[in-house]
Amino acid sequence: MVCPVVGVCGGCEANHSLEKKVQDIYERLGAKLQESALHIYASPDSGYRSRGEFRIYKKAPNIKSTSEDSRDLADSFGLDSTSLPKLFLSMSAKSKNTHIPIAHCPILLPALQDVLHALLPLLERVSVLSHKLYAIEVLGSRFSTLGALPPKSSTLESSVLIASHSALLHTIVKDTHQHSDVVISLIYHKHLDLAFEQAALDLLLALRRDLSKSKETQARLGRISLIARSKNERLCITPQGEQIRDYATDVVQVCDKPYTYLRKEGQFCQPNAYMNACMLSFVKHAISSHEREDLLEMYGGDGNFSIALAECFDKVLVTEVVKKASAHIAQNAALNGISNITSVRLSGAETMSALRFEREFFRLKRVDIRAFSFSHILIDPPRSGVGDEAMLAFIAGFSSIIYISCNPASLLKDLQVLLQTHSIENVALFDQFPHTHHLECALILRKQS
Repeated sequence: MVCPVVGVCGGCEANHSLEKKVQDIYERLGAKLQESALHIYASPDSGYRSRGEFRIYKKAPNIKSTSEDSRDLADSFGLDSTSLPKLFLSMSAKSKNTHIPIAHCPILLPALQDVLHALLPLLERVSVLSHKLYAIEVLGSRFSTLGALPPKSSTLESSVLIASHSALLHTIVKDTHQHSDVVISLIYHKHLDLAFEQAALDLLLALRRDLSKSKETQARLGRISLIARSKNERLCITPQGEQIRDYATDVVQVCDKPYTYLRKEGQFCQPNAYMNACMLSFVKHAISSHEREDLLEMYGGDGNFSIALAECFDKVLVTEVVKKASAHIAQNAALNGISNITSVRLSGAETMSALRFEREFFRLKRVDIRAFSFSHILIDPPRSGVGDEAMLAFIAGFSSIIYISCNPASLLKDLQVLLQTHSIENVALFDQFPHTHHLECALILRKQS
């Protein structure tokens, strides 16, 4: 990846190779992985990220074009210091409590880079749009239609040796073509009045018009949507005659079968579009030989895993504490013709209490909990892991555990409990965040005989 601020921007670092990250996690978990199959998935090093959040950096009006600050900015943009724009994206500086301006972000999907490049000059020209603009968020998809999917994803496979453990390395090749929906969120520290709403509508139309001038850009862009947010205010900017859309359509190929998701603005989704497809395919293939009845997914988000895995089980129960998530999961299920998923708003502790029949919930009034016979549980906890002993004991009661982790340290602590009753059958390491020390893990655990 070529980026002039790598190592300065707090988002990426140059010294975190996949090989080093795999070695680090193997040193932590190696003794526990001896009998398990190990897979490693290498992401493209740029153009992979489907969402981004940026603060706004405004060039101070008292900086003269001949000043050192101005020249530094110009160098990073490849511009003459007399032609610098006044509005930049910015990221947190590495190890500093400050922000630095950036020209672009090469880890974003190409369509997101195109949109941001065209957006900033348009914002700068209209004071009502640039005034008190605090941040910009973007959300996109690799493929927004079934027709845009390639016949087969391109992956190079090779055997590698990690310490004395043989592993299969899957190197994902970057797409030659994408077709991406894009959702832009403009975040303000002010009231959004009618004059603002009209200016935002004009901005969206101008942005679409400018981006259509390049055939290459137009070919990889689907629908562009615009949201404006402020405290207690949210506007979906919608031209007359169009339906309101606050989501990006995301078509994901899982084990050679396409699934369609609506990724909602402001809600969590997996950030690496390539690795998400790999994670779903790995889990689906890994459980294909299991005896399966019903699945419980906790921390279910938008149903990312449940949608892809539903056909592997008789019934699926998804719990998620976010209030809007249940309706969102139901919407994604209906979009894929899936009728065996039940989604309810329950926290982890409430899920445990409900399934142990310790407490009745009004939210479960129309759900027959006793009709479920769970063989598998899928958990994708926050970075802190599960931690709670009672919750870990509850999870250990399932025959098969699918554990998705974004933090090897908390995973290791949870495994100290879970491996008392289960053994690791399959492990996959996903380079979800290239150029950082982070590594995503997926483990398949089976109850010991």
